Amino acid sequence: MKRGRPRALHLGLSRRGKAGEVKQALPSRAPDSAHAFRALLALDDPALQTQLMQLLVERGWRPVLAADAAALRQALQTQAFDALVLDYAGAAWCEPEQLVRGTSPVERPHLLVCCAAAELAPLLRSALPAHSYALRPVDVAQLAARLQAMVLGGRGNLASALLAGALVLDAQGRCAFEQGRALGLTSREFDLLALLMAPAGALCTRDQILAQLYRWGQDLESNAIDVHVHSLRRKLLLTRIETVRGEGYRLLPAD
Repeated sequence: MKRGRPRALHLGLSRRGKAGEVKQALPSRAPDSAHAFRALLALDDPALQTQLMQLLVERGWRPVLAADAAALRQALQTQAFDALVLDYAGAAWCEPEQLVRGTSPVERPHLLVCCAAAELAPLLRSALPAHSYALRPVDVAQLAARLQAMVLGGRGNLASALLAGALVLDAQGRCAFEQGRALGLTSREFDLLALLMAPAGALCTRDQILAQLYRWGQDLESNAIDVHVHSLRRKLLLTRIETVRGEGYRLLPAD
């Protein structure tokens, strides 16, 4: 049986850090058993584990549960999986190197972690080869959709995330978090922060900011850049935006 090409899925987060709506449901027709995706689930939440297990079975997947760290390690060493769903919690389930030891990048399963917003910065710094994340509390339908998109070649939301101190910017979901709090940025505030974070600490000239925020030649007042910088400063917690007089601005992440 030939599987049809999946339609695009919207899997981002809102600007306030909440899970975005899944615009297109997963195909209800199960794939051939010979091509069924295999997922290893290592979750501490029994309700989430049960609901995700049931939904994946309905979608034609072959999910396997890992009850503890020992079962997780054994499954990874003895079986092949397309995806691994891990309850991150500071990598409490296992040491990060356990997921990569003895395997090539091609053999590793696509890794999706469920975590709190405060764990995003440590996650990006860890050796855990994660592709994507979902914030707790997790929407099961969105989680299943994100899994399907990952194994079909979709780019995970961690792949394009930027990190500066405790500040995390999710480019795919167009949202930012600092110390686990969603910053609730406007579109231009988000674009300004993305420019300052790539790379963090580099000088961004006023001309660069102008080109980033007003790409379509809109009319603007002479103090427009200063207004956006001031507004972004008010929303940041510990990260500072330094003014370099006569040149532009740079981001100074908190230690």
